[in-house]
Amino acid sequence: MTNNSDTILIVDDIRANVRLLAGLLDAQGYNIQFAFNGNMALNAVQKELPDLILLDIKLPDINGFEVCQRLKKDPYSADVPIIFVSASDKTLDKVTAFSVGGVDYITKPFQSHEILARVETHLTIKQLHTRLLRQKQELEQRIFFQEQMREERDYFIDQLRITADISTELVSILDVTYLLEKLIALVQRRFKLYHVHIYLLNKAKDDLIMQVGTGDIGRKLNKRQHHIVFNHPHSLVAKAARNRDIIVVGNVTQEPDFLPNSFLPNTLSEVAIPLISNNELIGVLDMQDNHPHRFTHFDIDAFRIMASQIAVALQNARLFAERK
Repeated sequence: MTNNSDTILIVDDIRANVRLLAGLLDAQGYNIQFAFNGNMALNAVQKELPDLILLDIKLPDINGFEVCQRLKKDPYSADVPIIFVSASDKTLDKVTAFSVGGVDYITKPFQSHEILARVETHLTIKQLHTRLLRQKQELEQRIFFQEQMREERDYFIDQLRITADISTELVSILDVTYLLEKLIALVQRRFKLYHVHIYLLNKAKDDLIMQVGTGDIGRKLNKRQHHIVFNHPHSLVAKAARNRDIIVVGNVTQEPDFLPNSFLPNTLSEVAIPLISNNELIGVLDMQDNHPHRFTHFDIDAFRIMASQIAVALQNARLFAERK
């Protein structure tokens, strides 16, 4: 989905690192800018706004954390995703990187495919975010002429705000279990849903294991080790995983592929969203409501962005756990 004419700013005081990253990204068709210290980076952003920044922490004048803070405080550059690339593997540095506005953290030495995958992921998220903002602007223009559209505008803006709030709360959580439990509670409460649970794909990639679910029902399903076979012919969750696309059903009573659950007898509408990061299927976020046709196209656009950010947060948490 990314456009390889995107511009990437590399900020590192070691010229060998800059040459390595520049060569890797240039080969993929990206436009490359570079800076060897913090002030040079800030000046480069003002002259030409990049689509993404790869930022080292240790710089000879001002450190990468301060550079990130300044860029995030400036409305002109606040939306540019910043990936920290550092030799430091300290937990404090990683937490600080996320707290000042970084979207990701890569530890040196890095693998080429890891850099390329992370860059593509965050450029895709940025493009989705830009598209949603553009849709918001178009919607506001229509509302100017059509009074009846006012409620839809307000609803859409609110969904975007909720999505942003959830993403902000999740981005710095590096414990997988706590991340998932926090996530489903936030999603259920903020979107006012009947039930939310998350399935993760097993290592054999043939089974979707329910990791967490909301409330007592979620705990009961987890205790029963609830799962859905990846190739199950009548499961919206499995279908979303296989198709790697969002599945939306307005009325499950009329859907032949709906897999009923005796613990959730009041489900009437359902959305199953694949969690994908670096082109890898991680699992499925499943949301259910007890009202038919609950989910609008505004919800779906917001959920799509949220799922991308959740997948990145989950992958970061997994990588952190593996490195400990």
